[in-house]
Amino acid sequence: MIRNLPCVAFRLLIALLLLSAQPLAASAESDAHGGGGGAGEAAADGAQFVELEAFNVTLYRNDAPAGVLTARLVLQLHADVDRTTIYAAGTKLRDALLRDLYMMAEREAGSGPKITLDSVKARMRKAALRTLGPDVVDDVLVLALLRHGA
Repeated sequence: MIRNLPCVAFRLLIALLLLSAQPLAASAESDAHGGGGGAGEAAADGAQFVELEAFNVTLYRNDAPAGVLTARLVLQLHADVDRTTIYAAGTKLRDALLRDLYMMAEREAGSGPKITLDSVKARMRKAALRTLGPDVVDDVLVLALLRHGA
């Protein structure tokens, strides 16, 4: 039984690699047919979705780095808005979203309210609406909110 363990482990590794390759193949097909490769997708109702790069914010406690907060966000755009609108305003949008995340982290460090999924969603939505306008963004979806350390 122990002699077969390396063979079983190797087969399991190959199976996992094959399973993980399927989304990559689907993404490549999407790119070949004009999809966004995950960067943007169209819903059945015509709404556009644009995934933003992850945001990393340093969390402080007693003026010393104590951890990192990572947020992955997706913007849901109005059906008649082109994704290029988001790409054109990308730097300004990232700045506004990052500033709001830092403000939330600073408040929490000063014995303020804890950072929650709902609070991040609400603040990021307000920042996106303020930056891009209500005629561009319908909603901000939170794909992941991870806290490392603190």
